[in-house]
Amino acid sequence: MSRLGLGLALNSRMGLLSIPAALSASSLSIIAHPAYCRSDAANTIPCAAGDAIQWWRDATSGVWSQQATSGLRLILRQDGNGEWYADNDGTKKHSFSDSNCPAGNVSVRIGARYSAPNGMSSSSVFNYGTAASGQKVFIGANSLNQIFVSVYGSGVNGAGGTTGPYRVIGSYDPAGNWFLYKNGTSVSNGAMTTNIVLSSATIGHETTDGAPYVGPFYRGAICGSGVTVTALDAWLALPNK
Repeated sequence: MSRLGLGLALNSRMGLLSIPAALSASSLSIIAHPAYCRSDAANTIPCAAGDAIQWWRDATSGVWSQQATSGLRLILRQDGNGEWYADNDGTKKHSFSDSNCPAGNVSVRIGARYSAPNGMSSSSVFNYGTAASGQKVFIGANSLNQIFVSVYGSGVNGAGGTTGPYRVIGSYDPAGNWFLYKNGTSVSNGAMTTNIVLSSATIGHETTDGAPYVGPFYRGAICGSGVTVTALDAWLALPNK
């Protein structure tokens, strides 16, 4: 068999003939998929279903980020529709350092597709910025079964629901206005003035963000004003197959 034929056979066996692409013009695109997740310390073995994710590649920049602590690694799984997702039992996180993300008092959009159970405590699903008060933005779910976007204690909430996954987008402009979208529809807005200082993006929680979330994370992206909410939402809806 030719090298090309062997590669196609291996990709077919792993379900990688169609690899999800990054969001065009995004600063960061994170996709739960064997093409972007590896399980070994040498960063050579693609994750299969049930493997802990040690290395994860930003689909936009191609930069790999490692979770060196084994007990903090999310697990790659497939749902009943064959879509890949990263599973969090409430104790996991994975951080991505990327200087391409917007920083300062600028327009920013952060979005993710995820599921979260009803009744969980306020939880950070996907966030970025520094750990200093007023400088980190995140989206998540809370005990009122709402989705939210927040800048440390000042945020906007929207109706959640017991089923998922949700496509959640927080859109911020330099005037301090936040708009929260669920599945493509604006559900809430508010005023929060902040100056975002980039450090890293994180799936899961950091100690100052409250409780970690429980459930599947499919994909997420961070972008500036060059990407519309409509384009971001359409990308979040694409299957991880």
